[in-house]
Amino acid sequence: MTHKLQENSLSFFESLVLGVAGSGPANAISLAMGALIGVAGLRSPLYVFIFAVPMLGIALAYKALNKRMTHAGAAFNWVGLTFGKFHGFMSGWALITAQMIFIISGVVPLSTAILDFINPDLVNNVALTTAISALWFLFIVGVITLGIKLTSYLQIAMLSFEMLVLFGVGLAAVLHSHGAVFANAYSWQVYSPVYFLHSFSGSEFAAAALIVIFLYWGWDVTANLGEETKNGEHAAGNGGLSGVLVTILLYSLYAAVALVLFTAAETQTYSSNLLYQIALSAGLGRTGGLVVSIAVIFSSAATVQTGMLQVTRTLFAMGRDGALPTYLGRVNQRTKAPVAAT
Repeated sequence: MTHKLQENSLSFFESLVLGVAGSGPANAISLAMGALIGVAGLRSPLYVFIFAVPMLGIALAYKALNKRMTHAGAAFNWVGLTFGKFHGFMSGWALITAQMIFIISGVVPLSTAILDFINPDLVNNVALTTAISALWFLFIVGVITLGIKLTSYLQIAMLSFEMLVLFGVGLAAVLHSHGAVFANAYSWQVYSPVYFLHSFSGSEFAAAALIVIFLYWGWDVTANLGEETKNGEHAAGNGGLSGVLVTILLYSLYAAVALVLFTAAETQTYSSNLLYQIALSAGLGRTGGLVVSIAVIFSSAATVQTGMLQVTRTLFAMGRDGALPTYLGRVNQRTKAPVAAT
């Protein structure tokens, strides 16, 4: 056992892939875009841009910090060096706790999506859902323990399919809506600062903030993989920043498309499978809907796996630095993966 991860394993492209996959855009659009439109209506695309500003600021800060101190613990290390070991520990532990909750809660929708794809009548079978969730969890853990390159290859395959589907369905929806009557009466006045400041409410702003933060959540995994990235002090930060830019484009596109195709009330009723309904309304039929369902399954699996990557690298870094038991800071000599932390 050693204490050094596999260096120079990931390229900038792979870092970008992991950054986008961490947010799980297909899964996020299906689960949360309907809720955002239900809360904010025509202002939904504007909120996507408003909260993109602080997200881009955070990504730029991560890029700068990663350039100065490339570390598998990322925020754990940076906060510890700046504010002291206690605050660094709490930062790392908060990330681990948040991601573990997300991973556990994320595996269940992944399983129900598979069952819904096979036979919708099986979705309410608790035992079957639990068994599939456990198998998915073990599969994802198994891939991670076999090394970062295998994980990266799997992520590239899943994200490539997901991006083809998202941009394909988005383009089909735009072409389908061209010349059609919009479901919502559009006015550019809605996006003027004066109108926005006089029409929004504090509760709407707070609810939209929580939903949009969920949409963007996950890109920061690239910082935790800096030690394993070629030219990591630059590529890891650039991968995360580029991942945020890709998700801004996708979320803006689908917020606008959903408002063109559906009323706010209709969008809320589709809150758990909005992407599927967009595919149907874009004229792609049930086949298109099923392809979208596969993309959502891949997206869910990818974001769960990147969340687990972030947990394992943070645990590894905390063990290596003595903040947690030191055996967590060891890696397998063959795979260079932090097996104990996994």
